[in-house]
Amino acid sequence: MTASRRSWRRRALLIAAAAVVVPVGCALMKFDPDPVPVVLVTLLVGIGGFVVLDAVRQVPAVWTPLPPAVSGAEGADARTQNYLRHLENHLSARTPDRGLRDRIRRLADGTLQARHGVRLDSEAGRALIGEQWCAATEGPVERMRPREIDRLIRTIEEL
Repeated sequence: MTASRRSWRRRALLIAAAAVVVPVGCALMKFDPDPVPVVLVTLLVGIGGFVVLDAVRQVPAVWTPLPPAVSGAEGADARTQNYLRHLENHLSARTPDRGLRDRIRRLADGTLQARHGVRLDSEAGRALIGEQWCAATEGPVERMRPREIDRLIRTIEEL
């Protein structure tokens, strides 16, 4: 016997049991219904309910996750991608903000501390990195051109 026949056989038994239980339950509660219409309505509701269930039953959707999108340079670590994102945001922003400038200053300060043991704010740090570099990263916030950003980074690399 196939699975669908077994399923419909179970359903028929369930509907028949409901057709017996509903009129008996109504009689026990002293509703005194007409048994033939109650049995017919119970059969129709049961059969209709199972037909509707079969009609709307759908195969569950199978979702396959997409591979993660690569942002930034392929093969770059998270820190490099973070710096790249800051550069792209600075170049495409409507109004320049101090985010990139402050990040370049922190990078220079960290490099000066690691290689020379001085801070960017000290006289020795300013002398090592140069007054032109300090002037470019201080004062009012302006949009830096890619060439200027490259010059600032190269200066840090040469420390």
